[in-house]
Formats: sequence, structure tokens, C-alpha cells
Amino acid sequence: MILGSHKNNSPKKLCLGNAEIESVSVSKLFGVHISHDLKCNQSISQSINQSISQLINQSINQSINQSVNQSVSQSVNQSINQSINQSINQSINQSISQSINHSVNQSINQSINQSINQSISRLLY
Repeated sequence: MILGSHKNNSPKKLCLGNAEIESVSVSKLFGVHISHDLKCNQSISQSINQSISQLINQSINQSINQSVNQSVSQSVNQSINQSINQSINQSINQSISQSINHSVNQSINQSINQSINQSISRLLY
């Protein structure tokens, strides 16, 4: 294989022994495409495209992970807040119920005691 510029469009012929060495416009050497002008634009373009693709994929994955983490965090916080609010409401309701029961019992006891005292008072006088 021969690489290099062709001054006139006729390819150069090179023979080694009885074998003719072919002239080509692009060849791959050690994984790099080298063109007849000894530039490796094709390999550079491939590397740039692969790098851009990897960067885009990383960016997309980071965005997805952030979105998922944010969503999970919001869901957990909402669940915790609901649980706390339920506990507070239960505690408040229980406290109010106990307070009302206590007040009602006191009132009933006072009424009963007044009624008993009045009855005793009538009986004695």
C-alpha cells in the first residue's frame, strides 16, 4: 500500500519482486484511518463523535438520576409529613376527647352532688 498525494491522477506503480504494491486513497493503520494526504480526519471525526455521544449520555443519565432522586425525596417527605400530621391529629383528638370527658364527668358529678345536697337539705328541714 502506498499513501501520498498524486500530482497527476495516474497512480504510482511500485513493485516488490514480482508483486505490485497497490496505491490506495485511505488505509487503516493501528486502528487509525490515514488518507492519501497523510491526515487522519476520519479517525478524529469518529473520536469526536464518540466523545460527544458519551458526554450527552452522561448528561442525560445525570438528569434522569437527579429527577428520580428529587421525585423519591419529595415522595418520602410527603409520606413522612402525612404520617406526622396523622399522629398529631390523633393526639389532639384524643386530648380533646379526654378533656371533654373530664369536663362532662365533672359537670355530672357537680349536678349529682347538688341534687343530693338539695335532697338531703329538704329532708332535714
